[in-house]
Formats: sequence, structure tokens, C-alpha cells
Amino acid sequence: MEVLRRYVGESNVATLGQELSFGDTMVGIGTTGEASAVYRNVQRKAEKAGHSDMAAGAAFRRAWLALTLGRYSDAEHLADEAVALARSNVQLMVELREIVRTRIAISHGDKGAVDALAKRLRQSAAEMPTLIFAPPIDDINRPTAFAQSNIIYDSAIAYADLGFWIRPDGRTSGIEVLRNAGLGPWRPGILRQIKARRYVPFDANSGYPGTYRIERFTVRADYGVPVGSRMKQRIGKLTVHVVDLTQTDAMSAAQRERMQEASAHR
Repeated sequence: MEVLRRYVGESNVATLGQELSFGDTMVGIGTTGEASAVYRNVQRKAEKAGHSDMAAGAAFRRAWLALTLGRYSDAEHLADEAVALARSNVQLMVELREIVRTRIAISHGDKGAVDALAKRLRQSAAEMPTLIFAPPIDDINRPTAFAQSNIIYDSAIAYADLGFWIRPDGRTSGIEVLRNAGLGPWRPGILRQIKARRYVPFDANSGYPGTYRIERFTVRADYGVPVGSRMKQRIGKLTVHVVDLTQTDAMSAAQRERMQEASAHR
């Protein structure tokens, strides 16, 4: 950043973009106070230099940070500020503000808010960034095949809906559990898996925080007939299944087409 400040100026869009990325990194390692100061400073300099969209992006980051810290009133105020600052990407900021508002509703216990947010994102989503790396989810099944094959589970299926950002640099951030129905000990491994993902970097307007996604992780065993019984029950090794709740119909069709093309060339 010092090189950029020296050669292109501290209020240049490139310099401010690097500072925003630095703030994002601070959030990722838990130094939220420093991140907030970085975002505030970028917003001030961007406003002064006339970079309205960059200022809006910094204001939105401040809103999301306030949200994650439980300062909901500040989050709403800063999201409104981001919309007011935006110029060329006003509609985008309006959509991002709605994400903040819905996340606040989720935090307040609104049971329908997760589904409402997923629906809104499906309606407004751009093309899904391409995943280039994701490690396997930690397998915490019992180590022996005999133990796995003789475990009987109740009919309930454990799942959780997780929200996260895919940043323009292809990294994930802001991973959070929006709804949890018995995920239990699988949760840490799933969080680590999302954090380690890498997507193809994509072009975005200055200050744009990235794409917000919601995925449902379901943990279940297949049906089988255990020894001494005639009834099918969920039995054996547990596996994790992932569904993108924010994937649009157009995305699904494109994904199916790519899979068919790949199969045809095998």
C-alpha cells in the first residue's frame, strides 16, 4: 500500500481498494476494531475525492461489521448511508441493504427470514463465481466399518444453513450459521471447509464487497435394514450433502449443461 500511496496517491481508487482488502483481512483474523478504523478512513478519503461507489462500499463494510458485532441500529444506519453514497451502483447497494435488514431479522428470531433472504438472492443473483478448490469436509464417523454399519439413527435429518461472502479476490469471508437443526459435531469441519474454499477471482465495481451465498449442509445416513429388524431405518456411515439455496434457475440450467458437456467428452 505504501508504494501505491507514493506513486498514485492515497486517494486513488487502487490505493483505497487495497486498504479495503486490508480491512477485510483484519476482520478475518478477528481484529474488528482495526478493521472498523480502516473502513472509516477509506470512506472519508473516498468521499473527499469524489469516489462515491468506493465510499459506499466502505460504508457497507462498516454496516456488516456492526451487524456481526450485534450493533443492529448502527448496522441499519450505515447500510442506509451506503445507499445514499452510491451513484452508479445504487440498485446494488439497495439489495445489499436488504441483506443487512434480513440478517437482523434472522438474529431477532424471525423463522422465515432465511428463506426470504434466499429467495431475494435467487431473484437478484449474478452468475455464480466458479469454485476452483475446496477441501473435503472432515469425516468424523467412527473409524471401523463394523461400527459404522451398526449405528442406527432416528428419522430426523440434521442440517444447517450457512451464509458467507465470496469476495472479488475469490476468497470467502463472514461465514456464519443462519439456522441450525442438529448439525452438532459436524459444524467445525464444515466451517473450515467453507473458509478454505477458493473461487475464480471476478471483476467488480470499486468497493463491491462480493457475492453473498446461503448453502444448506445436510448430514444423513442411507436407509437400510439393521440386524434383528425388518424395518428400514437410517443406518451406517453419515455423509454430508450440500445445496446452494441461492442458486437461480438459470444457474442450475447452466450447471446441468456444463455437466452434460463434460460427460459427453469422457
